[in-house]
Amino acid sequence: MAVHSAERGGAQMVALGQARALRAEHDLVIAVGRGPLHGDFAEVAAVVVRQPAYLPIWGASRVRWALQIARVFPDAMRFAQLVRRHRIDVVVVNSSVLVSPVVGARLARVPVIVHAQEAPKSAAAMRLFRVHGLLATTVVAISPWIARAFDGARASVLLNPVGIEIPRDPGPREVFTDDLLRLVMVGTVDRHKRPDVAIAAVAALGGLGLEAELTLYGVEADPAYAAELRDQARELDVARQVVFAGPTSDVGARLLTADALLLPAGEVTPLVLMEAMALRTPVVAARMGSIPDVVTDEESGLLVAPEDPAALAAAVARLHNEAGLAQRLAEQGRRRVEEHFDETKAHRRLGAEIRRLTTGGAE
Repeated sequence: MAVHSAERGGAQMVALGQARALRAEHDLVIAVGRGPLHGDFAEVAAVVVRQPAYLPIWGASRVRWALQIARVFPDAMRFAQLVRRHRIDVVVVNSSVLVSPVVGARLARVPVIVHAQEAPKSAAAMRLFRVHGLLATTVVAISPWIARAFDGARASVLLNPVGIEIPRDPGPREVFTDDLLRLVMVGTVDRHKRPDVAIAAVAALGGLGLEAELTLYGVEADPAYAAELRDQARELDVARQVVFAGPTSDVGARLLTADALLLPAGEVTPLVLMEAMALRTPVVAARMGSIPDVVTDEESGLLVAPEDPAALAAAVARLHNEAGLAQRLAEQGRRRVEEHFDETKAHRRLGAEIRRLTTGGAE
């Protein structure tokens, strides 16, 4: 298994869950770098080796691209040797930013499974998708939106939505019972997630006669952008209503104290959506990327137009004002996660694909 990073991110947590499930039937050699999750991967691996070289997708200069591509070829040779040395039967790659393990697996003539978890929007991402569609034995697409990007690919395409460990059922919840609306965002505070839209929505709710508090849980990856957000909150006169709480080690507890989770932007399938739905926390999210593959509008949550604070505020106001709406969406959200996004089902599908490839099902 090749993992692009040992930082705490959605794709890495999915890979860790897969590793824990696969170790019951397989000996694992895991290529992963240093980081908060390194020890967790080491606990389930028979052997841990140096992490693979990875390619950038967002905002990289041509020089950085050239340098990273130059690292791919010698790293691919290393992986081919590693496959032979450890007599590896199949290589599982957790992200399309990893190319060298794929090339190495093909050089060593073993099947390789690549997880496509990135948004098929940028030219760089589409180039990587074409490479994997040509070289991989199987591409695992985590949503129908991503699967469509591999139409016509040489590789087999397995639609396998990511999932979460289903938490204990908290039972029916009381939300939107106070005059103060408690809203949360969870994840790295960066431009891609558009917390500025959520802050503007807090101000828009004030215009609707509703007072809201927005708490942002997550690392401030870009201090300059975080400063911009604080300036925005002051300019909109909602600074006291926007709390920068930093990272949290207990996302579930934060979701259980919120009236709603806001997701103003997101391309792939944020795990926090599933976590909120599983805990019966209503969600209001942007209608973009793979989000509609998780949240069914008006059934398990509310979807709004991206980059529209007024629409985000109006959806929150509906949850507050329409009797029974928040509770209905919360109940149906829990059922949807149980039926479609239980990680054990995703693990079984991956395990079945590995068995197919290692028992003569590959080309």
